[in-house]
Amino acid sequence: MGGIDLHAHLAPNIDPSSHALRGIGTAEDGRLTEDGSPLGPVPLYRPELLTAYLDRADLDQAVVSIPPPFFRQDQPSDHAARWARAVNDGILAAVAAHPRLLPLAYLPLEHPDVAVAEYRSRREDARFAGVVGAAGGRSVSLADDRFGELWKLMDDDRELLLLHPGVSPDDRLTPFSLQNLLGN
Repeated sequence: MGGIDLHAHLAPNIDPSSHALRGIGTAEDGRLTEDGSPLGPVPLYRPELLTAYLDRADLDQAVVSIPPPFFRQDQPSDHAARWARAVNDGILAAVAAHPRLLPLAYLPLEHPDVAVAEYRSRREDARFAGVVGAAGGRSVSLADDRFGELWKLMDDDRELLLLHPGVSPDDRLTPFSLQNLLGN
């Protein structure tokens, strides 16, 4: 049959010691941690598992992006800029040996100026199939005038944008792990 899975997630392959990333470390099992807590389950760090899923589902390719725990929408703009560079380099590293996995570059939409700068730095890189950003949560309204340049550039480039639900701003959902189920 064939086809493309348009919504798959992978953790970026990042060495925290090579970046000045606030609160990011590595757990014993290789997962990234934020303030000591692992970011995502182990399978997110295994692109070969995603490729095996494609085989089982009779799919040709998957478009992959970092999952919501990696959006880190609470970061100040300078940290968000370093994080976006790190996760975008990291998603490229994660899929490098897996040509069926098509990465999306992450844009931190909670900081329009950072999103524009990151898009400008990635727009000529043909390894990316498009871009992804968190919609909602702590992101700025997508109608904000500060996004005008980004929307114009993306329109000129005929670029794919995946808007993914972000972190729910309602902290009452956190103790019950309902941020994803209800928060989106």
